[in-house]
Amino acid sequence: MLSELFKQLDTLTHESNRERTEEGVPTITVAEFRVVGQMALWEADLGLDLAATHDLDAFVRAEYWTQKRFEELLGRHGLILDEQSELIWMPQETAYQTIYQGRWVTGMVAQPEYVLISKARTAPQKNRSLLIEYIAQRASDLFFTLAETYKLDLEGLMQDDI
Repeated sequence: MLSELFKQLDTLTHESNRERTEEGVPTITVAEFRVVGQMALWEADLGLDLAATHDLDAFVRAEYWTQKRFEELLGRHGLILDEQSELIWMPQETAYQTIYQGRWVTGMVAQPEYVLISKARTAPQKNRSLLIEYIAQRASDLFFTLAETYKLDLEGLMQDDI
């Protein structure tokens, strides 16, 4: 779904830039959206029991016009762009997969291991069941390496009865 939204946004931007060029006004610059959080996990389709969310967390590098058009597109699907996305902690080395590359818009999602490490570091109890499910089903070597790098107590989380 996200790749289709980015494609629609790219088309809207292209049309607006064509009109702007004809009018002799500056065009809208290239935009980049890096999706993190729960929606990145939805896109990864890991088969985990994910809670439904209406927020899309993303690091956005875009002009006001582009961000507002994106928010409108999200709204058509009952979603909102979280205004506090920039406050989300993600590992510095987070890797992203490009899910849409257009002329004016690039859409990316964080690889799931990095999202899960973010959740484990910033809100381990809130995300405990998700983390336990991930570890039990398919935790990757990368996940465990990141957990060690960021000194996360996964064993304690697994044994915690809270």
